[in-house]
Amino acid sequence: SLPIEMVEEIIDFNVPDYTKCLFITNFPIELSTADIQSKLESICSAFGLICGIKCFENERYKGNSEGVQLENNSTNENFTSAQYAFVQYHSKSAATKAQKELNGRWFIGSRTMKVTFANPKKKQTNVMVLPLPKCYNLANYYLGFNGWSISIVSQEDITQTEDSLQNQRCLRLSETENTNKPNESCNKQVNCIRCRVKITFPKYLDVYAIGTGLTSIATTNRDSGTVSDNCN
Repeated sequence: SLPIEMVEEIIDFNVPDYTKCLFITNFPIELSTADIQSKLESICSAFGLICGIKCFENERYKGNSEGVQLENNSTNENFTSAQYAFVQYHSKSAATKAQKELNGRWFIGSRTMKVTFANPKKKQTNVMVLPLPKCYNLANYYLGFNGWSISIVSQEDITQTEDSLQNQRCLRLSETENTNKPNESCNKQVNCIRCRVKITFPKYLDVYAIGTGLTSIATTNRDSGTVSDNCN
């Protein structure tokens, strides 16, 4: 088989699944999760663009300098560590290279990191759309800052209900909205603008992509006035 760096890969503009996520343990006990995240950002970014890093305290760690054995829900293996982390790449090849280069070979303090691929018990089946700022980061990383441009081909004003937009996965609501308001209707009217956009690439004049985006403003009239939520 070809070396991983020679294999072509399609990078999706979606939240990466678990196959591009690394599980890292064996950190020095004196480091906080904030310290670990900062160090991992510096180390792991050398292998490719990172989508996200999450660090956690081992809840069963009791302060013993030797650590405790904990059954990891992600890998079904035991590990000894006061903290653990997940590093999510956009590229499978980047994640593979990082795992091979870092596992047992890279020190943080006096300990070498243990790096494996995450293996969650519940596999992600639905495709999650990548937030717009991370889409820009992804395009700039692989295409270059001036390697692409976007223009609006057409736009249309439309009105839909909130429920309809949620069914289309086009509207994102705050997790705290409508909390403790059981009598409030969720079927608000939403004013939207649907845009048809074209992405072009200066280095490849014959290559372009057409897509559709939706921006919306949800309004609800209450005694205190009108509340607006911007959703992209």
